[in-house]
Amino acid sequence: MVHEKTAKFGPEIMEKSPGDGNSSMLELFHRQRIMNPKDAISDPEIIDQFLSFHTGGLESTSGVTTMMTYYLLKNPQYKDRLFKEIDEHFKGNGEELTLEKLNKMEFLHAMAKETLRMASPILSVMPRVAN
Repeated sequence: MVHEKTAKFGPEIMEKSPGDGNSSMLELFHRQRIMNPKDAISDPEIIDQFLSFHTGGLESTSGVTTMMTYYLLKNPQYKDRLFKEIDEHFKGNGEELTLEKLNKMEFLHAMAKETLRMASPILSVMPRVAN
């Protein structure tokens, strides 16, 4: 099934560089199948891997976003501070959101880190202990 769907893209996939940042998981699996058929994973394994990555990515992102929103609503002083930082960097004039601008938003980063500390999407079986 996967092989049939990707076979028509074979030449395009082989032209792409695997490190160009634009390759999908499916393209990488297909490239592996073409370049090294003995070590290639099967169609059911490709589907399982895709579902694992897709579900894991959605669940963790939505969980952190939800918890960050919850913490901001419970602590309006931080919500106001974050909105002020956003206004300072984007000035409400439809500027493009870039990684460079996001990296300058220190309070947003602090909020994200604190949310990850308080409500990690990774379940832990070992409790954290402070010395």
